[in-house]
Amino acid sequence: MGNSRTTVWCLGNPLRGDDGVGVRCGERLLETPCHHLEIVLCETVPENYSAPLRRNPPDYLVIIDACAMGTAPGTIRLLDPDCLDGFTETTHGLPLGQIIREALPRERIIVIGIEPKETGFSLDLTPEVEAAAREVVRAIREGSWSRFTPNPS
Repeated sequence: MGNSRTTVWCLGNPLRGDDGVGVRCGERLLETPCHHLEIVLCETVPENYSAPLRRNPPDYLVIIDACAMGTAPGTIRLLDPDCLDGFTETTHGLPLGQIIREALPRERIIVIGIEPKETGFSLDLTPEVEAAAREVVRAIREGSWSRFTPNPS
């Protein structure tokens, strides 16, 4: 995984506090580029990036987003890619999972969720979520995202 060509989609709204954690991770990853990582700041419109994904599929697609899982703020979990089927807030009206599976098989899609604490209007992350963002960035650079605990289904 460490040197596989990996595309990282960074989701969230950076104007809504911890909801922007995925984008914050992407900004940090862009500060020190890695040749095997393509960082995409999708923010709230990931479907806009599906065409390039289909044209040139990576070895892995990693998606980072805030996710209310009912755990402590800052908790990091690997999520089942099927969770993307419930994400229907796309301008095309299609579930994000369906859009992505047209480009990649399920086993090459990694979804990392980070439990938010505050999602009101703010440009800042809470300390717990900021610490989680640093940990996720380190794991992405190392290709060691499999060390995160899977979210129980």
